[in-house]
Formats: sequence, C-alpha cells, structure tokens
Amino acid sequence: MMWVAWSLPLPARDLIILGTPEPPFKMLSASSEVEGIDVDIIKTVFNQMGLSYQINLVDSGSRILQEAKIGRADVVLSLSWNEERESYLQYPTQSYKSVAWNFFIRQSDKSKIRYNTFDDLKDYRIGAAQDWSYTKEFWNAPLKRIVVTDNQLLIPMLLRNRVDVVPMNTAMALFEARLNQTLPKLEYLPKPIKIDHYYNAFSKHGFSPKELNDIVKDYSKILSQLIENGEIDSIYSKYGTTRVTGTEQANRP
Repeated sequence: MMWVAWSLPLPARDLIILGTPEPPFKMLSASSEVEGIDVDIIKTVFNQMGLSYQINLVDSGSRILQEAKIGRADVVLSLSWNEERESYLQYPTQSYKSVAWNFFIRQSDKSKIRYNTFDDLKDYRIGAAQDWSYTKEFWNAPLKRIVVTDNQLLIPMLLRNRVDVVPMNTAMALFEARLNQTLPKLEYLPKPIKIDHYYNAFSKHGFSPKELNDIVKDYSKILSQLIENGEIDSIYSKYGTTRVTGTEQANRP
C-alpha cells in the first residue's frame, strides 16, 4: 500500500468531523458507533495522515454548516459544491462519490405525478430540507415548498400525507426504505433532479491558510491512491452497494 507521508506538524487537537445521518454513508451501528461508507473512508485517509479526530452525526444540515462557518467543525462529510459555501469551506480536488437525486412520491400517486419540468409539480406540496443544495432551479421555482431543518423527516412526512413529493439522495432513500420495510409504499420519478459530485469539505476557520492547503492537498493525494488501488470500492462493497464511477476530479467553475 502507498500513501503520502504527513511531514508537517500535526494539529495539536482532535479535528471535529460532522455529518448528517444518511445510511449507508453515515449512520449509527447497533452499538451506537458512527459507521458507514463516508465514515470508513475519512478514517482511512486521516489515519494514514496521522491525524486525530472525532466524528459526530447531527440531524440538522443547517447547524453543521453554521458550525463550519464559525470554526467549531473542521470537516463536513459528503457535501456538494456551491459558490456560497466556498466562502468558508475549502473543497479538495478529489471526490470519490457521485450521487443521483430523484423526487420520491407515494406508490399510490405513481399514475398521477410526473416530472419533466418543475412546472409539473406546481400543484403539489413539496418537502425540502433547509440549506440543502438541491439545485438553484429547484429553490427558485414557484413551488409549494414545506421546508424542514432535518432531511430525515421528509420520507415520514411523505408517507403521512403531509407532503406529496420530496427530493432525496436516491441510494440513501432506497437503502433506508428497505431497512424500514417501506419500499412498497414508495416510488421515485425517473428523471433525476441532479447527479453531482460530493466532497469532504474543510472549514477555512480552523487552520492557518498554509496548514489548510497542505492538509487538503495531501488528503486529495491519498484519496486518489485509495481509488486507484480499489480500497474505496472495497468499502462500498462492505456496505452492500457499488460506487458510481466516472470523472471524480473537481468539476466546479
């Protein structure tokens, strides 16, 4: 196995890593340990770098971003890029994760609800999680949005008929539906809202500029090696799924 040796002084504290619960990527085990695909990958990279860390799950994505803004979180797990976030987060050049997002509906509405444009959804109640970066078009569209702070609430709201349509990470939603035995009650609309790269992003407020640049650079190098030698695919296989492959380098403006 090859890795990049960390040659600079290590941060004299545990790095705080935060993420939202998104099985199989980030979740609590039966013994209340944080586990999942994203968790195993960040542990592997940071262990090779010799960094110490704490990983915590927080239900509110808005709270996590606020913690990163003020420097109380050092790393945010599995985040899509947008321009506003880059004002306080540094994104690595390397991603290992491409995620499709689809609109989910109740199985009983399968013959009624269609999605080709946002105009198709204007008559329905749309659930959404605050500060989640679906697309600009989604947030700007004239939809009847019901916004909550916790993404985990959306599928239960859909099943309880409090909303009609919810945008979800497709793999995560299907994984949880199988676990919860709600899959027969759900359907997702075939046209994706987006397919996007996701990154583990670093707060600009917890490090000196040089320290941050060096950490992110070495993180990207090690992650690239783990992709090349198949370790990332092995972690996905451990959780019973496969990785969406393709161009994993940053495709941001």
